[in-house]
Amino acid sequence: MLDLRTIRLGHIWSAADLSQISPHLNKIAFIVCHKDEPAKFLWRVLWYLPADSPIIVVTNCPETEFDTLRAEVREHLPQHQHIRLIHQKDPCIADYLRRQNVMHILGDDGRVVNGKGEGMYIGTLLAAALGSARHVAFYDADNHAPSTLLAYTLALARLFSLPRKTPLHNVRICWPSKPDMTHSEGTLHDNLGRCTRVVSPLFDRLIADWFGGQRPTVISSNAGEQALTMTAARALRFASGYAVETFHLIELLFKGHQGKTVRVDQYLSQTPFFHTKKDHEHINRMIASSLGAFMAFREHLPHDLLDKIDWIEAEIGMTARLPRLYPPIGALDLATLDIRPYALAASRA
Repeated sequence: MLDLRTIRLGHIWSAADLSQISPHLNKIAFIVCHKDEPAKFLWRVLWYLPADSPIIVVTNCPETEFDTLRAEVREHLPQHQHIRLIHQKDPCIADYLRRQNVMHILGDDGRVVNGKGEGMYIGTLLAAALGSARHVAFYDADNHAPSTLLAYTLALARLFSLPRKTPLHNVRICWPSKPDMTHSEGTLHDNLGRCTRVVSPLFDRLIADWFGGQRPTVISSNAGEQALTMTAARALRFASGYAVETFHLIELLFKGHQGKTVRVDQYLSQTPFFHTKKDHEHINRMIASSLGAFMAFREHLPHDLLDKIDWIEAEIGMTARLPRLYPPIGALDLATLDIRPYALAASRA
């Protein structure tokens, strides 16, 4: 069963809302994926997150810069009580995954390979090991207007605090636009996500085949800002690289197709998303990764959808690559994962 809703809130907060959602905020573990953005970008993003909520940063910055990054975050955010910072190449997390027989996430050097999906997997592992988080929210560090995260966080807390409860629940942030900032002219050009325009129609075809009936159009196929109940986060497999967000949505839909109750909220934000603009080649690689997420379910896809994927491959000049798939976190032994080394010295948890 699929409950797919497109949600536009009439307001972002009121005094009554804050009273209602306050108990839920510190039950959300915020996972921030960081690559090579300047340290100032990262700590400004973290500054807008609740100071008493668990925050997990997974960075894949050059290892020589890790200690400096850690020191800057600690210096600028002394009031944030529960920040944990881990490098994607951390040898202890690699050893843990090796013991859990997740060998295919490791490279020839014995460390976790590069990739956004791998970073999200590590972050979710730590969030699940906390034991106190009921939800996980994924944010990217390349946000040029980090104040938008405050609105996202309030919206997520409101949606997760509603009376209707569905264990397999996903909230995906949909932006009104992703502006391209042309600094030389000082103007903004509104552009919807280029990857989304290609991939979302594939979901509409898939949902029509699996569930039938009239349902909202999918507008959040590869949402970088999204959240899951911890139940869902522990039950879903993770895909490698940029396939992860598209794969998660297909995995949720497939569970609904198999008879489980799944709820997906597409939250229509009122704030545009300002981020680092990627080149055409990068966008095509993201599209190919999303197509690969579909191909992981090839035997369950309708023929017309497979034909459409073939057509898109020809258009972008790239073949969909099957992502590596990592087991659900709920299948791992979290009791043997020591997360204490990743707490900042200034933290009190």
